[in-house]
Order: sequence, then C-alpha cells, then structure tokens
Amino acid sequence: MTERDRQPTDRTVEARAVGPETAIELGFNLYVTQTHTDTVLGQTAAEAVRDFSVLAECFDPRTPEGHYITALRSAGISLSAGIVRRKVTLNERIQADEDQREGSIG
Repeated sequence: MTERDRQPTDRTVEARAVGPETAIELGFNLYVTQTHTDTVLGQTAAEAVRDFSVLAECFDPRTPEGHYITALRSAGISLSAGIVRRKVTLNERIQADEDQREGSIG
C-alpha cells in the first residue's frame, strides 16, 4: 500500500470524524421513530437512523474504529430506552397524582 492509498479521499470516513454527540443524535432519533411513526418527524428520524447504519457499515467491527462505532450505537440505543423509560415513569406519576387528586375531591 502506498502513501497515496492511505490518504483519505472524499468518500473515506474516519471514525475520529464521528463525535460522541452522534450517540445522542442516534438515541433521540431512535426514540422519535418509536413515538412518531406516521409523521414527517418520524420519517426524518428513521432516515437519520438509516444513515447511521450506512455509516457503521463503513467500519470493520473487528477494528478499534469498528468498536468505537459499535459503542456509539450501543450508547444511542441505551439513551433511547432511557427516554422511553423516563417518559413512562413520568406518565405513571402524573396518572397517580390525578387519581389521588380525584380521590380527595370526590
């Protein structure tokens, strides 16, 4: 392999160019795809998730770069699950408070 072959091209993606904020973006987009399935917002989020998948395929999972991208994906999935869990917990608390308020009024 020559030095020229190692030089990034316009189509070369380097893992270091993919920042950790990508995990946050991925996680939020995963969450939006679950909650806004038939909306433009959901479709746009699904497109962003597909774009990340295409990006992830650029890296051999057995390399350090591949491990990094896998870690970003895992963090995004975890964030999405955390958002869902927090939202469910919040809704349960709101419902419990409303039930308690109705019980004390009636």
